[in-house]
Amino acid sequence: AVSSVVHLAAIRAAQAARSGEEARLLLALAQTVLGGADTPAAILDHLVRTHGGHAELQEYVSGRWVRIAASGEAPVKAVATRVGVRSDLALAVSGQASPVTPGLLAGFAAQAAAALDRERLRTQAAQAEALAEGNRMRTALLAAVSHDLRTPLASIKASVSSLRRSSS
Repeated sequence: AVSSVVHLAAIRAAQAARSGEEARLLLALAQTVLGGADTPAAILDHLVRTHGGHAELQEYVSGRWVRIAASGEAPVKAVATRVGVRSDLALAVSGQASPVTPGLLAGFAAQAAAALDRERLRTQAAQAEALAEGNRMRTALLAAVSHDLRTPLASIKASVSSLRRSSS
């Protein structure tokens, strides 16, 4: 009985140590993202720095997987593990020196997907701002042209009215 309890305690201690390490790695990832390195490439770089190997974010476009961002080098015969983030986005890792738990990979995959979405939103916001600036310039130009045309038109109208009155 004592042996069983000691064995169970050793297993639980090992699980706690792995969970603590995983929490530490996720905290380091969160600090990286909050520190401004919130691009998919930066997140993959962090994964490769902590576990080695190769990592890439892939998107399913037109019937095939396309690399969006990648980091690191994997051995030639390394087995790749793919973690789906959404139906059209996945994180593929291979050749890690230390084993990466599925929960940790899921955390990295979710952060990489969120970073990709933020990057695309920033691009769309910049494009929208450029369009808005173009619209503001177009409106200002039309207002100026409209103002410049009103004055001559008003004087022509007044002249025609006075000519019509004088001829009657």
